[in-house]
Amino acid sequence: MFINGDDRTVPQPVEESWARIDAWLARHAPRTLRSLRPPASKEEIAEAERTLGVTFCPDLVASLLCHDGTDLGAGVLTLDGVTLAPLTDIVSNSLSRRGIGADEDYGDEELAGYWRDEWVMITRGVAWDSYDGRFITHRDGENYGRVGYFFTGDAPSFTEWGSLRAMLADLADALERRRPMRGGVPVADGCALHWETIPMPIDDPVSLLDLAERVGEPERPVQSVSGHTPYGAYLQAASDGEAPSNSTSDQEFSRTASLSFVRIVYPRQDPLPYQPDVLFAEGVTPGDLLLRTGVRPESLRERDKEQAMFAASRLWGAARPMVRAGTCGAWSFLVQDAGDSWRNESELRRPEVLRRVSAGSRAVLLYRQGSTVTRTVYADGQLADHHQKWSGHPPATGYASEAERALYTAMMAELRPDFGIDFAPTEATRGELLSGLVLRFSDDLQDPDPDLDPGPDEEFALDPEDMRDFDLGAIVVANSDEVLRRLFLRQLRRLTTESGLDGFPEVSDALDRLDRGEPVARGDESPLDLRTRRIEAEMRASFTVDSHREETGVTLDELRGWGIRYNGVEVLRRFIRYPLVAGGVAVLHARTSPDWRAEVRADLAAVCSATHESL
Repeated sequence: MFINGDDRTVPQPVEESWARIDAWLARHAPRTLRSLRPPASKEEIAEAERTLGVTFCPDLVASLLCHDGTDLGAGVLTLDGVTLAPLTDIVSNSLSRRGIGADEDYGDEELAGYWRDEWVMITRGVAWDSYDGRFITHRDGENYGRVGYFFTGDAPSFTEWGSLRAMLADLADALERRRPMRGGVPVADGCALHWETIPMPIDDPVSLLDLAERVGEPERPVQSVSGHTPYGAYLQAASDGEAPSNSTSDQEFSRTASLSFVRIVYPRQDPLPYQPDVLFAEGVTPGDLLLRTGVRPESLRERDKEQAMFAASRLWGAARPMVRAGTCGAWSFLVQDAGDSWRNESELRRPEVLRRVSAGSRAVLLYRQGSTVTRTVYADGQLADHHQKWSGHPPATGYASEAERALYTAMMAELRPDFGIDFAPTEATRGELLSGLVLRFSDDLQDPDPDLDPGPDEEFALDPEDMRDFDLGAIVVANSDEVLRRLFLRQLRRLTTESGLDGFPEVSDALDRLDRGEPVARGDESPLDLRTRRIEAEMRASFTVDSHREETGVTLDELRGWGIRYNGVEVLRRFIRYPLVAGGVAVLHARTSPDWRAEVRADLAAVCSATHESL
């Protein structure tokens, strides 16, 4: 609520806002109201001012005379994750920041310093005792009284509130009108106030994988637009220890707008050797090795290294890893020419891949990471050996030291007597090899919290603070497994709708099977797992859309939907594979409706009624 004065629209006085906040909390969240401390005295405020050497602005004084901050504990009043600090904390938190960066001359710019003595920290941090939080500036000038945001390790900034008066008026409006504030919606439940994230569903997001399939694989040009040797040729030449020639004159190059990575045109005295991650599989054909790695059959074809890198970096690649496979005696080998361009990860090092590649066989992985070279052996899906050696020298930026190169070469040579593998990376990978794009296997699920699956003689206990301030433990203890199963399934269906997963037939079929108590088909090529892997690939591709903006016209907002769907399908995986309560906890943690607590109670009542009638 705002009032007019002096031809300006200003927020109502602090005292009126606090009266509205108190009244709303008394009606809807009395437990949160009890977390507000009594008023500070004028003498206590004056003592705090003397200690800090700052005269508090009128808004801060008025607020402290209403409530001296908040106590700590469950149900406490929070705003964007922080709590209003009492006077003792205001003083100690403000003093603790002083002197940091004081040797720097920041001039008159308000936010240029790490911390200014005229700033007064009015909240506890995100973790209550951290440095993060809100401050009010008491520096004379146009910013006097503004509310700022301080985050350890980052530059301070001002919030959208020009004063504490404005912040409290906003809070009162948000409570009374259930209006979003700082990305959260106020919800009263269990006599306490909660801030729930505003759900932002994205209907029918654009599929980069569908776009990739429609455009098809591009063939690399013999030369770039500028006439320069393509970048891949430099990489190959560098791995051979020489730099390719470039016939384009400097004058011609100066006229072109094409990026040609000029910094690597010049010959290197100490070129980075080609020492890739290499995965070997015994008695497995290259084609089978690629499929075991997750390569989709429709992308299989022979490619040289430059074509593989070129195609994977374009829209057709959709940020998926590109791998190539060949033979080496009784073994097949695999190298990765282009990584997952979201995180630049190596697929070959993942245990999910090594287990599948070594099924009914043996797999040997050799890779160098900085000064360390690692050899990992799997046999029939199980880890058999893991051995590392360090070159004894720190890694050189951009280049490999002699010791690093020698160690990789020496450990590669050890594969000959140990496994009968005789492999020269540059020669073996030169030319065209069978290759394809990887549809990444899902990460292994971590084991659930053992406390969520107690034994028959163990007492079940779940702290409400660990369950979004909701007493799920009481529901679990009071109801049978069948009631809980039906309750969690109802919640899972709500989650799949919130996540936009209800439009996928594989997800709907899995939910129907769970409803009937039937097992859900699992495995790398099962419909649900394929859909899960594809959704993850869409999510990863969405982070690289900027590289293909002109080709797709897709915005990041449009592609947020794949991140939402990925989170939802990961929870579905957990629900299928975890014990009952652990799966249910995963579902409830992922719910995005602000009213999910009320919906849990409504679903529980419906399930109990239906179960009673069925009996």
